[in-house]
Amino acid sequence: MTESPSELELLVRRQVASQVRIWGIVAGILLVALLTIVVYLVLEIRSIKASTILLNEPLMIYNPAWDTVLDGLDPSIFPGPHREDVRKGTRVQQWPAHGGPQHIWELRRPYGVNYEKPKAPVAVQP
Repeated sequence: MTESPSELELLVRRQVASQVRIWGIVAGILLVALLTIVVYLVLEIRSIKASTILLNEPLMIYNPAWDTVLDGLDPSIFPGPHREDVRKGTRVQQWPAHGGPQHIWELRRPYGVNYEKPKAPVAVQP
């Protein structure tokens, strides 16, 4: 024969059940908040990654104040003023943006004897 639980045991069971329910609700709210933060961070990282210019990727250097872009002139067509010019005649000028190929530039790693390697890591295209 089984005895019915005593009044004290029923009160203890109700108290434990209510505490388990409260802690379950708190844990659920924290889990939803954590998942929301993780999803937000993933979306932000994707948007930052999409707007980042990487090495060897074409870019246009645009000046919104004057609505112009930097333009590299062909040194064989427009030679520099001096023969000993280290730029080999290339001049950089600003022209109204019309999207031609002379407005496309690339980011490249600096090189040469006067260049000191950076200590910060460089973004690499996956």
